[in-house]
Amino acid sequence: MVSITKLKPRSIAADAVYTQEYRQSYLSECNCKIIEEKRVDTENFKGVRFTIEADLNGSRVKGFSLSTVRSGFLFTVNFIAGNSKFDSYSGEYDKIIRGLRLR
Repeated sequence: MVSITKLKPRSIAADAVYTQEYRQSYLSECNCKIIEEKRVDTENFKGVRFTIEADLNGSRVKGFSLSTVRSGFLFTVNFIAGNSKFDSYSGEYDKIIRGLRLR
């Protein structure tokens, strides 16, 4: 499953996604566990990627959640798969991220 959100906060700094405050806010909204946090700097994105685990409708899932700020908007790209299938689908996440152009 892939989801993309675009939010327009009243004001947000470009480096806001790197703060502990953002991490805590993310955790309070996602009902998940962050198992890894990594700064991402690619052609398309500069932001933070959380590797997450959660229970979704009674199933254990794992995923990536990439957050970036661009032109005053907060974008979050989520990629979620069942725990047992995550490794086999994670290459799809890379293809999706390389192909996205956020505006």
